[in-house]
This record gives sequence, C-alpha cells and structure tokens, in this order.
Amino acid sequence: MHTDNIEWKNSTKSLILSLLMLVSALSVGFESFITSSENLEEETQSDWNQKNHAPLTEVDTLNNSYTVGDVVYIGISSWDLNVNNSYLLEWSLNTSGTVIQNGNFTWNAYNSSSYEYLNLSGLATGSYCIDAELYDSTNGSSLAYDFICFTVNATPTPQVNIYTLNATYTAGDVIYIEIDSWDLTTNNNYSIDWSLNTSGTVIQTGSYTWYAYNTNSSEQFNLTGLSAGFYCIDAELYASNGSSLAYYFDCFTVYAASASTPQVSVTSGQTNYYVGDTVDLDIEIWNLSVNESYVMDWTLHDTNTGSVVQSGYYSVNNTNYSFQNVNITGLTAGSYYMNADLHTATGSWIASDTISFTVSAVSGSTPQVDIEAGQASYTFGDTVDITIDSWDLTVNNTYIIDWSLNTSGTVIQTGNFTWIAYNTDSYEQLNLTGLSAGSY
Repeated sequence: MHTDNIEWKNSTKSLILSLLMLVSALSVGFESFITSSENLEEETQSDWNQKNHAPLTEVDTLNNSYTVGDVVYIGISSWDLNVNNSYLLEWSLNTSGTVIQNGNFTWNAYNSSSYEYLNLSGLATGSYCIDAELYDSTNGSSLAYDFICFTVNATPTPQVNIYTLNATYTAGDVIYIEIDSWDLTTNNNYSIDWSLNTSGTVIQTGSYTWYAYNTNSSEQFNLTGLSAGFYCIDAELYASNGSSLAYYFDCFTVYAASASTPQVSVTSGQTNYYVGDTVDLDIEIWNLSVNESYVMDWTLHDTNTGSVVQSGYYSVNNTNYSFQNVNITGLTAGSYYMNADLHTATGSWIASDTISFTVSAVSGSTPQVDIEAGQASYTFGDTVDITIDSWDLTVNNTYIIDWSLNTSGTVIQTGNFTWIAYNTDSYEQLNLTGLSAGSY
C-alpha cells in the first residue's frame, strides 16, 4: 500500500515536470516567432520595393528641337536600385543609324535612385536619338533601357526690313523710317547700309554698326526736306566680315504741297446796332503756313465820308488758322464798314475781307418803369414778391429807382436800385416780409 502511494506521487511529479518543460518550450518558440515577425516587417519597409521591382531608367531632354550651335542638355534618371549594388550605365548618340558619340557611368548605389546628365555640343543639322542601358556590374545583366530623339535645325539666316508709315506724303512732311533686323547671332558684329534714291539717283545714305546683344535690332530715323517725287529707300545687312546677309527696300511718293492761298473772313452777330451798343466782330484766317509770320490790319470807316474811325492790328505766327474777336464801342449813329487786310511780315498784301453795319439812334421814347406784385392778395406771414421792370433805357447811362411801400397814406418801407445800363431794359426784384393784415 505504501509502495503504491510512492509510485503515484512519482508519476504525478513526472507529469507536472513534463508540462512545465512543454510550456517553457512554447514560450521560447512564441518569442522567437514575434522576433522574426518584427524583423520581417522592418525588412519589408526598407527592401521590399527593391526586391520586387526591377530597376528602371529614363532619358529626357529639355526640347525636341534645337538650332545649330545650341547645347543639348540630356538627363538620365535611374530608380528602384538595390542599395550597395554596383551599376553600369552606357549611352550612345546616333544619327541615321550611325553612333557618333557614346559614354558610360559606373557607381555603387548608396541610394535607390540616381541621376546623370550630359551636355551635347557641336551637333550639325539632322535628326538624333540618344539611348541609355542600365547594367548590373556584378553579373553584367541588362536591367533597363530607354531612348529619346530630337532634331537640330540649321541656324536661320538673318533678315532685314525697311519701311515707312505711309505710301504717300506731302512736300514738307517729316517721313519716319524704321529698319528692323532679326535672327541675328548674339555676340556678333553687324552693320546696315541704307540709301535713298529717286529716278535712279542716290540722294541720301547712312549706316549703323552694332554688337548684337539680342537676336533682333531696330533703328529709326527721319527724312525731311523732300520735294515732290517718287522715292525708294533700301537697306542691306552685313556680317562683321563684310558679307551681305539680307536686303530689302520700300518706296513712297511725295506730292506737291497744296497751292491754297490764305483766306480772311469778317463776320458780325448782327447788321444793325444802337448808339451805346458794343459792336462784336470776328476775324477768321485760314490756309496759313505754319512756317510763316503774318500781320492782320483792320480799319473801321465811316461809310459816308470814308474816313477811318478806328483801327488796330495783331500778329499771327506758327499756325495755319487764326480766330480773333474785335469789340468796337462809342460809335455814333451812322453807317460803317470794316476792312480786314492780311499781310506778310514784310508788308506784302495777301488777302482781305469787308463787312458793313449800321448804328441807329436810340429810340426817342422816354424810359419806362413798371412795378408789380406776384399776386393781388396774401396771407399774414407770406413773403410778398415785387418786380420792377424798366425799358427804353440808354445804354451806358446810370439810372436810379426809388421805391416806397405805404399803407393808409403812411410810408412804412423804402429802398432803391442804382446801375449802369448795359442793355436798354432792366429787371429788379425785392421781397417784403413781416407785413400785418391790411391794404398796401
């Protein structure tokens, strides 16, 4: 009996020990699984892209068309590289199937991408393709390939143009000329010779020489003093070595100036005035030459006697048109005429005009006056408006109006107006306030 108990206890201990060993083993395995999973996650974040994508390469250029003399910029990009791997990039430039330039780049990849660039110069006119192939330097296997094509065009020939703003001009006009040149090569010296001819005879010439900081240029000048005729002006562009690059011409016609003679006109607002009136006359002159000086003489005559009553003069300069107002006062009743004579500065007569008018005596009627209220009845507190009209006045005379207001025979307000009569009638107004009920 005791022996059985001992065996049972030993069996139980053995079972417990075995379970403990199993749990311990599982714990170690679980920790190892966790550690392996964490390492796999880190490896995926940093290396998965490299291990699951083949490296790629791309060739690019800034333009698809260039001009002879341009530097052609080429960029070659590579990515999805394996860090710490060695790579070889070979490139070649070909035209019409013939390789004319080639080269390579080798490097150890410290990053998963790389960028190389080339500057191609000295290319002649034609079509070109440049390709690039990426290799694994370790085993020599090709990893990626790309190419791009472009053209190189011939340098455009410099051009020149000469022109004027109009096809026709009048003698005395200033003629604007412009010479434009373009498609120049910068940092080169150029010159332009121009000549003006009529009927096959060169009458004016000129030239410009400059250093081209830009691919275009513009020059301007004016032609003056050309007489009537048909003209052509040409321009020729030269390189620094004297070789002709471009030529152009333009033609225009100069007509004779108009033979119009200066004209004079004298006008008046009316033909009849009254003694004391201001006679208002206008003198207008046109078809003048802007480069000439003139003198306008005017004289006012009594028609009956021909004697000069009044006179005056003024100068006209640097214009083709003139307008002058002349005011005449103090004339007595009678008939008058004015002569307006235009002369050169040296006194030579050019043109004239005459105008006639009459001055009548002022009517013999005695000046009259009238006073009126705005209405016949008002209400206490109203403003009473009064107007005083006078007419048949003599112009330039001085007049006085006295007024008085009375009620029941008693004067309660007075006042007056004084003025010089610039017209034959007058109008005055006054307002009466504060009047009490009553008749006025």
